Amino acid sequence: DFSDFEAFLEAVNDDRRFEQQIDDYLDVDAFLRALAMGFLIGNSDDYRFNYNNYYLYFDVYTQKVTYIPFDLDSSLGFGKHIDMSGNYGIDYGLLQYSEQAILVDKLLKIDRYKEIYLTYLKTFAETLFDETAFEAEYLQAKALYEPVLILDNHLGNQRFDLRNSITYIEDKKNFVLAQFSSN
Repeated sequence: DFSDFEAFLEAVNDDRRFEQQIDDYLDVDAFLRALAMGFLIGNSDDYRFNYNNYYLYFDVYTQKVTYIPFDLDSSLGFGKHIDMSGNYGIDYGLLQYSEQAILVDKLLKIDRYKEIYLTYLKTFAETLFDETAFEAEYLQAKALYEPVLILDNHLGNQRFDLRNSITYIEDKKNFVLAQFSSN
């Protein structure tokens, strides 16, 4: 039964109904939070830029769609997909995305949703996007997984490495917060 999916697509594709009805079909708040964090981590291989690596989960209890991103390996300044800034996700506009990402395009053209997104972006940059906390989590993951990675020669990897993640987090956070202080 695809009726829920069809109703969602109809709401998305009908410009007259979109603003009034999208909240009936999509967990907009969760979507905007995911967009804000996706922007911070600089994932250039996501729905916003490359139209992939996400699921739409139809919750039978709420009757709403939840956006679930996955495959975040092109993040934190690393990955095979260079973003539109040419700088692996550091310095592109807070509202930059591909217009082919229809949900992003339609939502961010609505002032109230754009303001919610920008509020999440600023709040996450100030509170959650922290290089010290990230490094602590990284060291814990390294202790747990590096021996297995090396033993199994997983995908030919023999090292568990931060690469430029700490610098990326510092630079991205500074860039984002500078955009808010200049307004």
